[in-house]
Amino acid sequence: MKLGVLDVGAHTVHLMVDVGDEVMTETRSVKKPVRLAARLDARGRLDAAGVELLSRAVNACLCEALRLGVTTLLAYATAFIRHVANGEDVVEAVRSRTGVRLIALPRASKVELAFLAARRWLGRQAGPLAVVDLGAHALEVGFGTGDSATMAEAFPLGAARLTREILGEGAATPEQVQAVRDRAHAVFGEAAAGLRAAEPQTIVGSSRMLEQLTRFCGADSAQGRSGAAPVLTREDLSQRLHELLSVPAGKRARLPGISTARSHQAAAGGIVAHCIMEMAEIGRLTTCPWAVREGVVLHHLERPPLTAAGRVPYGVLVRGRKGRWLASPPSGGADAAH
Repeated sequence: MKLGVLDVGAHTVHLMVDVGDEVMTETRSVKKPVRLAARLDARGRLDAAGVELLSRAVNACLCEALRLGVTTLLAYATAFIRHVANGEDVVEAVRSRTGVRLIALPRASKVELAFLAARRWLGRQAGPLAVVDLGAHALEVGFGTGDSATMAEAFPLGAARLTREILGEGAATPEQVQAVRDRAHAVFGEAAAGLRAAEPQTIVGSSRMLEQLTRFCGADSAQGRSGAAPVLTREDLSQRLHELLSVPAGKRARLPGISTARSHQAAAGGIVAHCIMEMAEIGRLTTCPWAVREGVVLHHLERPPLTAAGRVPYGVLVRGRKGRWLASPPSGGADAAH
């Protein structure tokens, strides 16, 4: 059996294929940029060109999975699909073009899967573990002392969301920064107190936004498993945050570590990251290279219980005859494909 994971996100449709002799010891990635946020109209609807771009990217990854010999494909979409105003129409359009019905991971399930991946990467020696995922639409936090998260919560503090609602595309003004901080305190205050009380031994950052902020602050996130994990410290972020906020979105990709795809939301990400680290008294966030994609693979192989979902929260496709992808009945989530 050769496993693949199809991660359909707002920025990229990402195919990860496990090509090693042991699970995830060696992977191959195929990425198709889509940048769907730029395709939203004034009503928050994904336009026809965006739907076509997304469908082509999904189809290209399905074909590549066949070429690479994948026999089982685990497929899911991020929260973006839930948040676009015409999300159901987009899902149906992609299904009609590719045969795959996109399933948006429930937020709490996403946190649990990221926690599972982080625990496997770091091991039991990491002790009580907290996972922080700062995404485009939500901030998600999980905590547990064992192999599974016993707490998984999501908060409306996503970097793209706050950029759209408060910051805009220019350099951030003091009033805008304070508005983001006020929102974070109002939404995350109680959870921050709970996280402090839990006293996690290790706190992991599990998102591209946090990874890029870590790079921006000077850590090398390209280190391998044998090296020390890159770390984002609150002190470093405090010292560099003004530089990030003073640059308009169109120029942030020139800063170290900040990608073009996430440059527009980097300022909001920096404010939220610093604010939650301050509120929860987090001195350092360790960057973990394993996240939701790896968590999906581990869950598929091991099937630990997910408290947030009564069923498998992603689609499972198996390779059928004549190069067709067919829905595996236990997933309940994808139609016959391609």
